[in-house]
Amino acid sequence: MHYFQFNIKDYHFATKHFNYVEHGAYLVLMSVLYETEKPLTANINELIKTCMARNEEEINAIKYILENFFIKTEDGYVQKRAMAELDKYKSNGEKRSKASHVRWAKHKNKDLDANAMQVNSTSNANQETQTIKQEIDTPFVKPLDVSQNIWEEYMRLRKAQNKPISELNIKAFRREAARAGITLNGVLTHCVENSWISFKSEWLGKQVKEDQPIKWPGK
Repeated sequence: MHYFQFNIKDYHFATKHFNYVEHGAYLVLMSVLYETEKPLTANINELIKTCMARNEEEINAIKYILENFFIKTEDGYVQKRAMAELDKYKSNGEKRSKASHVRWAKHKNKDLDANAMQVNSTSNANQETQTIKQEIDTPFVKPLDVSQNIWEEYMRLRKAQNKPISELNIKAFRREAARAGITLNGVLTHCVENSWISFKSEWLGKQVKEDQPIKWPGK
């Protein structure tokens, strides 16, 4: 998910005893949960890296929020209200998909006028193109566990190659980050330093020879 609803009144009521670090820990954990659309890993050390907790106070805040506001399951840490929202989001997506299949199934009738089919196809194609354009024009929100300067540099890199970033890109980066044992911020830092559009964990173990031109793995 690109975003989630934030009820300010409910949040203030439930978290009025938080200090600033605990507020940050809660929001980062919720952001990771919604972005990945799955339970948070039960591996505390991995979760600490994902949330970029750097000192003892931040690490303790992550643990405190998990113990008091999340439920540990076999699949990982979940938050009841967030999981309900994710289930609703996925259910709506499935309903839209089924409705689309039903709509297009009607066009399989052999007696359907060929001209009408062409008009519908053109209209849908134009609408699809407009939707894609809107998605490209809409700025992708910076993940909370990525520093502002690294994000801006990486966005400039993608813009220079006319490659807008998507939610799928971020999910792929997170998978490779886990394999490499680094954070998402670390992945994007390597991308900026090496002018990479994409990233694979195995690239970190390869050295580029001095007499060879640098290639962009993402192209």
